[in-house]
Parts: sequence; C-alpha cells; structure tokens
Amino acid sequence: MNAIEVDRNSHVNGADLCNIFQKYGMLTKATHNYSIRFTPPLVITAQEVDEVVQIVARSLEDLEKLNEMRANESMFEDITENTQGATLAK
Repeated sequence: MNAIEVDRNSHVNGADLCNIFQKYGMLTKATHNYSIRFTPPLVITAQEVDEVVQIVARSLEDLEKLNEMRANESMFEDITENTQGATLAK
C-alpha cells in the first residue's frame, strides 16, 4: 500500500483530494484527514500505471488551485472580521 500526505497547514485535506481523484475516475480512501491510501491491483499494466500518474498530476494541480482559492477566501473573511463596525472618515 502507498499513500499521499496532504500538508496539514493547508486549506484542503485528504477528502478534498479523494473527491478530485473521483472526478477523474480514480477511487481512493482518505484516512486520518490528511492521508490518502492507494491500493493498486495485484496485476496492473504499464498503461494503467501511466494513466494513474497522469490523474495524480492533474489532481494535485486542482488541489493546489482549491487550496489557493480557500486561502484567499480565508484572508477575505479575516479582513471582514477585523473591519466590522469600522467607518470610513470623510
């Protein structure tokens, strides 16, 4: 069994990556919120391995975009919370 570990300091988790994998037709299981298990079949062709590598590469790109989007949303929420009730001087 192999696994990928998602950075715990990011704005995404293992379930997010599993959902992205599923979008590309690959089923995986998230464990402990940030780990994704891979259990490849006992018999696998070189073409299937190449396909999985491509799916993982695309999925990691999508995960990075999702992380950036959530980081920006989080930054906006922080700014909104810090300026609530403030008024602009004329």
